[in-house]
Amino acid sequence: MARRILTGDRPTGPLHLGHYVGSLQNRVKLQNEYETYVLIADVQALTDNFEHPEKLEANIFEVALDYLAVGLDPAKVRIVVQSMVPELAELTIYFMNLVTVATLERNPTVKEEIKQRNFTKGVPVGFWSYPISQAADIAIFKADLVPVGEDQLPMIEQAREIVRRFNRLYGKVLIEPRAMLGAMARLPGTDGGAKMSKSIGNCIYLGDPPDVVRKRVMTMYTDPKRIHPTDPGTVEGNPVFTYHDVFNPDKAEVDELKARYRAGTVSDTEVKARLYRALNAFLEPIRAKREAYANRPDQVRQIILDGTRKGRELAQETIAQVRNAMSINYSFTHSRDRTMDRARNALSHVWKTVHEIMTVPSTGNIAICWFCGAIRSLRNGKVREFTVDGRNIREVTTRPIFVDDETSANIIGFDCAVPDSNIDLDYIESTIRGIPEAFYPSVD
Repeated sequence: MARRILTGDRPTGPLHLGHYVGSLQNRVKLQNEYETYVLIADVQALTDNFEHPEKLEANIFEVALDYLAVGLDPAKVRIVVQSMVPELAELTIYFMNLVTVATLERNPTVKEEIKQRNFTKGVPVGFWSYPISQAADIAIFKADLVPVGEDQLPMIEQAREIVRRFNRLYGKVLIEPRAMLGAMARLPGTDGGAKMSKSIGNCIYLGDPPDVVRKRVMTMYTDPKRIHPTDPGTVEGNPVFTYHDVFNPDKAEVDELKARYRAGTVSDTEVKARLYRALNAFLEPIRAKREAYANRPDQVRQIILDGTRKGRELAQETIAQVRNAMSINYSFTHSRDRTMDRARNALSHVWKTVHEIMTVPSTGNIAICWFCGAIRSLRNGKVREFTVDGRNIREVTTRPIFVDDETSANIIGFDCAVPDSNIDLDYIESTIRGIPEAFYPSVD
């Protein structure tokens, strides 16, 4: 069964080393194991950029460049623009009824970010509620795993609580996500602050040229009690050595520098100079790949459009299930029989046609439910139904009666049920396309 990741960033500017350590590194590693969706959360970026929304388009492009530069493969990863998936806004509204204002006020991540932004005219409602929007992002893509930095853990826990409450109220429709921390939970800023943050300006960006990287490294915060190079220094909690541990592959050199620093036989300048060399070596291939993509802007835009299109298809499938579970998928037409009544009351399948026969007199098609993996085939009025468990496909029944249209054929003999994890739909579809006749009813 395919497992799925949802992660992303607000496009408030290019990404930095803190993003790499906190999440990007894991995304690159996991893209071969998981079906991966990466959301560029431009709607959430508006919460503190609402006076200058014109900046977002350029920022979306910059963030996409950073994704591609660090090694996210567009053949494996879907890059999705949040505002181009309106179903996310709909699910956010539903989720708002599952969270109290007091819960949002207690969220430590929100409180810390409010401090950093120093809102002078009060906190916008959109900013208070963006944890709900983030929960909708994760839930609508049915993510099993969410790679995040340590500061985002309260947000993931809030998303888990919302999903649990939704499933308790309406049935098990959504998947409760798990957080995954990076190799280092949080990278301190160059000023020694608790984290690297764009709003504070203590960052080294993935696309920074060598001279900018050098300037930022050479002005980094170190041991404030160390006045002279001969003074014994403290390594623990020293941002320069934290960066050495993460980005300097020469561990023997790092150990030597630590020993000499503690003994007072190496200067801060030398320690920083060696860090600059290590960082520049790390960033050079990222810069080169970023520049190559920047010179092909049409290709980058097409990658974004293709990923967003696929992301919206998945979101549409999920929101259909949500509406049915909540009994708000209204139908104002008269039902023709009991079967149609049951369809409105049960959790409905979400069908995608994967094969068609258009030759007269034999016409029909095969469809997959993109929620539970069920298969329904129709030919000349007869219907066959199959269930799916992993990659095992089992026929349930062949209806001996004739149905009068495809709508009736889509109301199969068992309700849609939420799988314990994601169905490998690509495998099912390729199997059907390879041997479609094995799924169609006989023509006699």
